[in-house]
Amino acid sequence: MTGEPPDFAEAFANLSRSVTRLAESTSAYTRARLGQAADTMQSESRRRMWLVLSAAAMLLWLTIGVVFAGVAIIAAFWDTHRVIASCSVAAGFFVLAGVAAWVLRRKWRQRPTVFDWAAGIMSAFLALRRQARWK
Repeated sequence: MTGEPPDFAEAFANLSRSVTRLAESTSAYTRARLGQAADTMQSESRRRMWLVLSAAAMLLWLTIGVVFAGVAIIAAFWDTHRVIASCSVAAGFFVLAGVAAWVLRRKWRQRPTVFDWAAGIMSAFLALRRQARWK
């Protein structure tokens, strides 16, 4: 220590540079984290798209399989019990439709989770960010 009083202007300049570096570091960190969040959201939306497409394909092929199974049952019993076979196949289709309606009603009344809420906010934020980039 030299015993001289510290220069106020120099101290203020050092503090100003430190705050500026802190702001730059915070900005860079925030940009990096937002970039990671955007990548995560994009990969999650891509994964959900593939899930929906896979479920649709599975539903299509399952429906075709059930229809052909019904036709096979009716064809097998056409000579002996055609009315019973037709009614049982129709009843089976009504049961499947009832199960699907029950699942749809259950999912319709289900409340969104915290992740869904956060994903909605994040997607809105990212959309605003993309709009700001394009201007």
